[in-house]
Amino acid sequence: MGFDFTQDQRDFAQTLRSFFDAKYGSDRLRAVVDDGKPYDTGFWRTMVDDLDLPGLSVDETYGGSGGSTVELCILLEEYGRALVSSPLFATVGLALPALTHAGSDDARSTWLPRIASGETTATWALLGPAGGPDLIGTGVQATQVAGEWTLSGSRSWVLDGATADILLTVADTPSGAGLFLVEVDGAEGLTRTACDGLDPTLALAEVTFRATPATLISADEASEGLTRALALANIALAALQLGCLTATLDMAVSHAGTRVQFGRPIGGFQAIKHRCADVFMDTETTRWVVYHAAALASDQDTTAKELDESAHMTSAYAASSSYRAVAHLLQVLGGIGYTWEHSGHLYFKRATAAGRLLGSTTHHLDAISAVINATPSSAPGCRT
Repeated sequence: MGFDFTQDQRDFAQTLRSFFDAKYGSDRLRAVVDDGKPYDTGFWRTMVDDLDLPGLSVDETYGGSGGSTVELCILLEEYGRALVSSPLFATVGLALPALTHAGSDDARSTWLPRIASGETTATWALLGPAGGPDLIGTGVQATQVAGEWTLSGSRSWVLDGATADILLTVADTPSGAGLFLVEVDGAEGLTRTACDGLDPTLALAEVTFRATPATLISADEASEGLTRALALANIALAALQLGCLTATLDMAVSHAGTRVQFGRPIGGFQAIKHRCADVFMDTETTRWVVYHAAALASDQDTTAKELDESAHMTSAYAASSSYRAVAHLLQVLGGIGYTWEHSGHLYFKRATAAGRLLGSTTHHLDAISAVINATPSSAPGCRT
């Protein structure tokens, strides 16, 4: 399958890079990190007002721009490169696919216009008790009394769980799993506790439901929609990790070209050359993998199973390659890369934390293995 950006997509990527470089420099990043803020509310409004970024991949019917998964990945790559801390990823990378592909018509018509306008932020509380994404409702129980649903249970490590306006989660009902929506404002029995995570630019929270009122927006017959939504979330996360790789490559090459030892730039030494070359290879191969998956997601003929397999492969590769790259970066930087004042450690933390946000690399490899083993062989002794 061949793939290349259109000129419009290249221009879009350049616009985003210029925007983030100009508007979200190291001072803003450090203000969030050093002050312990969940995110910079002023910059969130700038993203909404200047470029309408929350509505990029919302269908035009609901007031969005109707961008494809490819455009969304371009956005998230540049967003991840700048280590921006805001509700954007949780809203458009996690919650939006669930609402779009597994939500009811009423839920879409109510919430997608609000997301597109930046009025509402959202997240999808995905991780189950075992630490992986939960699409069967383990850990959260839904009860219906007099036609009204309530939720009881908890979700851990919910991205933007302490600040989002609406929460989505899968819960177990008497007839199977269902996707539920909780309006946070005034919700009874809802507790949201911010957690100290490894990456200070990812705001995580523990969310507990105690007979919390909720709206069922899809029953378990929408399981294919949930599978597709989770696949899209994995691809979006991989694009975020690609941004981390892009920044890592830039930082490694820049430092190697300017840091002088023994009378010459350290980039002239073979050991440093090799590390920079390894970061370059990881970055470019991850870029191909991510945008190949994004192109599949943008193709209407791609089945949910095909997309699921591609997303797991993409997630596993992006997680491992970004971790390798930042490890090389710290070796290139030397001692300064481990200091609080330098940004190198922040990218190391992003690569490590993002690689577990939707399940570990082992989780994704196990999922790929399950898909392969369930696929009939095309010939004796051969597996397709």
